[in-house]
Amino acid sequence: MLLRMVRRAALVLASCVLLGCGSRGATSGKVTMFTRAWTLDADAPYGDGTLRSATLGDATSLVDGRVLATATGAPRWAPQGVALELTADGVIEKVVASERITGLRVAEAATGTTVRDVALVDAAGAPVQLRAFNAGLAVHGGRFVHSYLGRAQAFELASGRQLWQQSVRGSSSVVVGAGASFGLVSDDGLIVVDAATGTERWRAPIEGGADVVASPRGGFFVSRGDRVIELDADGRELRSVPGRFSAADGEFLAVMHGPDVVVVDGAGGEVARIKPAGGSDYLSAPGLCGRAVVYFRKSDQTVWWHPAAGAEVPIVKLEARSGEIEGQPRTVGPTLTEPPRCVAGLVLIQDWSISAYRIPS
Repeated sequence: MLLRMVRRAALVLASCVLLGCGSRGATSGKVTMFTRAWTLDADAPYGDGTLRSATLGDATSLVDGRVLATATGAPRWAPQGVALELTADGVIEKVVASERITGLRVAEAATGTTVRDVALVDAAGAPVQLRAFNAGLAVHGGRFVHSYLGRAQAFELASGRQLWQQSVRGSSSVVVGAGASFGLVSDDGLIVVDAATGTERWRAPIEGGADVVASPRGGFFVSRGDRVIELDADGRELRSVPGRFSAADGEFLAVMHGPDVVVVDGAGGEVARIKPAGGSDYLSAPGLCGRAVVYFRKSDQTVWWHPAAGAEVPIVKLEARSGEIEGQPRTVGPTLTEPPRCVAGLVLIQDWSISAYRIPS
């Protein structure tokens, strides 16, 4: 009997070594098949939207203004300015002087070598300076758009030349690039303009400008009441789903419908529904990796991998963290507010820090 117990303990230990009991996963007392690849730690929690706005690539990723090797999380190089976006051309940085954006720098993604420096100019070739603080910025389709208090200006990335400007009613600075368009949020709703000319293409009513998100299918997700609406590139409604937007991957959409996590297909048909375990339990921040759902469950303080078929697998158990937030001592968590994201065989999870876990094959 004693020999059997020793052998069983040895097998558990071996499984932990082979499969990886991450430092947080180990606290749950469960052996997980997910191993932690890297962590971006910080003295204070990363802000809401950090992971959502990151640009993730198979080789290089841009996370919180840092250019990283996706596989290891190691910095590739330090941007000279503020890194805005990672594109096929390279990393796009804004050049700021005296709180004004005066130009852009395009750098090779792997090395940081300057590809070109671009000064922003108007149609007549005169220098342009744009307000940096609280401005909405978007880099999409070879264009850089600056939006502030209802006025949007677009510049060509290759030359820095101003292409167009558009004013909308209201004080919003939200601008979102999708397909061949940019979406501007106004008091009149979402106004979608042609990316090349700035000409208005169509508009649609919305509730909550911050909830406008580019759709992987070339249009936009917007909120109306308690529903998520997907509009195509021409403003036609593709689907209307009850709930709050959380994540999209290809045709699949994840929403929080009341206390439940719900995933729907491209036609709006429900393909998965995950429910809380009881009255004191809640679920949050569902992300999508194809058909798999990654979400947080309060009852066991664990981030779970919910595949399209088969049993759920725990990724990591979250822990409370203490530190200074805006100069005040605080304790945060364990909880999840940012939907996890996947790239290159990794799932990225943001709580206090941002950690990447290897997805088992």
